[in-house]
Amino acid sequence: MANNDDKSIVLEIFNENIRSLNNTYNLVDYKQISKVVKLIDKSKVIRLYGLGASFLVANDFQQKLERISKMTVLYEDTQLQLISSTNIQEDELAIVIFYSEQTKEVLEMARNIKLNNATLVSITKYSNNKLFNLSDFSLNVPNIEKNLRAAASSSRISQLIIIDILYNSYLEMYRDQFMKRIIKTNEILGKEE
Repeated sequence: MANNDDKSIVLEIFNENIRSLNNTYNLVDYKQISKVVKLIDKSKVIRLYGLGASFLVANDFQQKLERISKMTVLYEDTQLQLISSTNIQEDELAIVIFYSEQTKEVLEMARNIKLNNATLVSITKYSNNKLFNLSDFSLNVPNIEKNLRAAASSSRISQLIIIDILYNSYLEMYRDQFMKRIIKTNEILGKEE
């Protein structure tokens, strides 16, 4: 039987995530989404970057894109991400997912991407931060995480929503073609539709 502390934790987490969903919805920039989806379509390679909980979001996006044969590059190791940002080509797309740009590695990755004249899309908190300023396109998530947090929760949910919006918008462009690939990968992975 759950005690009152458990119930208050459950309620707090649900309320925080509902607030995050609503705030993310209010920040959606449809023009930016459309432009980024077109960039995803025209790019032969999409390089994804993210640290900590944002890496998990980048990994989710990678899995979705790979299922429809979109070439992606993502490394869990920070040094490999830095190397990847140094070697990015001008015709590749970089998507940097990071709630806060307060790590020097993230800013170094962004600077490397810009030095190579690649297009930089960021998914970051809504604020005038350095990552936002380095980005060609920025898809914002609400700035509601507390500075001292046990784990990224509402920011991760917001980032996943943005990823799902991008993925489903791209999927709609070639629905029949992509659905065949998804069905094929479901069969290979032993999943039901």
